[in-house]
Amino acid sequence: MEGGINPFVETFNLRDEIRSLELRDPGRLVFMPVLPTHMDLAQLYRSCDAFLGASRAEGWGLCHMESAACGLPLVTTNYSAPSEWAAGHAYFLDYRMTDVKTRFFNRQDRRQGEWADPNWEQFRQTMRHLVDNPDEAKQRGQAISEHVRRNYDWPVTAKYGADMIRRIAAG
Repeated sequence: MEGGINPFVETFNLRDEIRSLELRDPGRLVFMPVLPTHMDLAQLYRSCDAFLGASRAEGWGLCHMESAACGLPLVTTNYSAPSEWAAGHAYFLDYRMTDVKTRFFNRQDRRQGEWADPNWEQFRQTMRHLVDNPDEAKQRGQAISEHVRRNYDWPVTAKYGADMIRRIAAG
């Protein structure tokens, strides 16, 4: 992925955004191309020690769930979808609600809403905890994998969706 993907900002360039952060050692970052198959993606996840998904909001958290299904311990913000489906299994980060400053939507009042700003110090501490406690991290990864595979595989999810549609249609 040369530039990065942001459908709301045509000029978005991931490498430029990373450079603007003035990180201490940006050369250690690896930019991955789009992977051609699901097996390639699963192999990438399994080559990692954890999934760090400290996002401000997630509609579902598909990457979070994919990595969890592959057995990675999950570090994520205790907000939106992952806070529900990963409850009791993830390493959750505290957050505070902040106004969205970037223009994502064309609203007359110009408000863009709020999102969760993760506690970055807690994020750092949690990463250190994972490094210092690899056996615990591995056990948590196995537990969340079992949870996701048992409760969110395609047949279970499809049945849940179909049941919901039937309830809505029945009024």
